[in-house]
Amino acid sequence: MNGREFAGTGEVFRFTLKQYLKAKSTLVSMIVLLIGLMGAVFIAAYSTQGGTGDLSVQQVALVNRTGIPVSVEEIAAADEGLQGLTETGLDQAQAVITLGKDAAGYWISARGEGLSSDDQTALETAAMTAFNAARLGSRGFSGRAMTLTEYLNPDTQKEPTQFSARFTLAYVYAMVLMMLVMFSSGYIIRSVLEEKASRLVETLLVSVRPMALILGKVLAGMCLVVGQVCLLALGGWGALNLAKVFLGHTDLARMLAQTGVLSALSHLNAGAIGVFAVSMLLGFFSFALLGGLSGACCSRMEDMGSANTAVVFITLAAYLASVLASAFEGVPVVVCSLIPFVSVFTAPVKFLGGEISFWIVGASWVLQAAVAAGLALLCRRVYPRLILQNGARVKWTQLIKMAKGGEGA
Repeated sequence: MNGREFAGTGEVFRFTLKQYLKAKSTLVSMIVLLIGLMGAVFIAAYSTQGGTGDLSVQQVALVNRTGIPVSVEEIAAADEGLQGLTETGLDQAQAVITLGKDAAGYWISARGEGLSSDDQTALETAAMTAFNAARLGSRGFSGRAMTLTEYLNPDTQKEPTQFSARFTLAYVYAMVLMMLVMFSSGYIIRSVLEEKASRLVETLLVSVRPMALILGKVLAGMCLVVGQVCLLALGGWGALNLAKVFLGHTDLARMLAQTGVLSALSHLNAGAIGVFAVSMLLGFFSFALLGGLSGACCSRMEDMGSANTAVVFITLAAYLASVLASAFEGVPVVVCSLIPFVSVFTAPVKFLGGEISFWIVGASWVLQAAVAAGLALLCRRVYPRLILQNGARVKWTQLIKMAKGGEGA
């Protein structure tokens, strides 16, 4: 393979992206998603609206039995609704925040006469956030998965609060990656089928090599979906700020804090973010190539659903395998961190927990990149022949036989 194989990738990318943006279905679906998200944010903001949102208590006492220094000022800084919180003695306090430690781990409670359940939750959540920040210090977020032995024997559990935050982070990462894959595969498969049905792709192959054609389509689909996700995130942020303007103070920030997402993200350092980004990019690109290949195996638009289902099934299978890996430790974790597709869900999470070294993560990147290169080469060999294929959808076994039969270029 030489540089000529990639000549024209940029032209195909721009052409395909323009086709995506011109399609009414793309614009309509994006508008519907954006309106739905903004509406959901407003509904959630309205449902959590609690008058002025002021805390029913202002003076609290802090009892810290953990040996880790935490101040009331740090607790107040963890929640914008607690800005007026001040520390006082036990005899004058309207509420008492207690930080303790026992055999099961750390615990936090807030108690006070007349303290509402919402304010109690807000105080405990803010105290937990401030306590975790003080305990972890400048080391960034570090945690470990709960193994099966630890789950069955609570007395052996280590750092339960870290496990909770790390589980949340792993879940959010997996959901974002699966959302990117599922959205992009649908666009890529539809684009391939439309050009194949209109015979436009036969014209394109006269001036563009198969490798450039499939890469341009895949990259355009990835770019479109990333742009849509960013637009949705911007719309959600804008809706939240509008809700604050029109509805006043809401408890949405507290709700997010209670899920553990904000706490987990606040403890990520630059190295951890880089590991997650590289793994996500490699996984996203590999799954997108699968989508392009799956779409090329079809001849009719009616087959689009089955082609997309194949990619979704592989994605879900890889994610479920990574979930099962969390129940074990040692060799099974290393193996799952190296298996392509499974590794993009497993390796960054296990590295963050200190269960595998960076060398294992690097090896997983090399293996996943090799698989992505192999998929690209497979596309190069079979794509021209698939363009002429009519009738039933080509199965994966037939695809391998087709690849062995000739260069296809």
